[in-house]
Amino acid sequence: MSNPDPSAERELVHKTAALARLSIGAAEEARLGAQFARILGAFHSLSELNVEGVPETTGGPRPASAAFGRLRADEPRASLERAAALVNAPQQDGEFYVVPKTVGGPS
Repeated sequence: MSNPDPSAERELVHKTAALARLSIGAAEEARLGAQFARILGAFHSLSELNVEGVPETTGGPRPASAAFGRLRADEPRASLERAAALVNAPQQDGEFYVVPKTVGGPS
């Protein structure tokens, strides 16, 4: 199922690219717009399913289920060493991860 309004697809692509801070060209915009339309169409088809009599659930399997009932004890244990936690950080200051400012505009 595709979106009948290509301008809505383009707007969705531009908004998503802006949120991800990506620059995209016209060919990529067309390709991504078509992909978004297919994905949203799949979700739309789910909304048409008859779920009468199916109990509502939230989250994943319940701990009582046989496959997922084995949880480790919630006990204190040693933390990851700082150097090990920062080893793959794209940017760090020796003590913390350094990330770009995301709220309130450019820094």
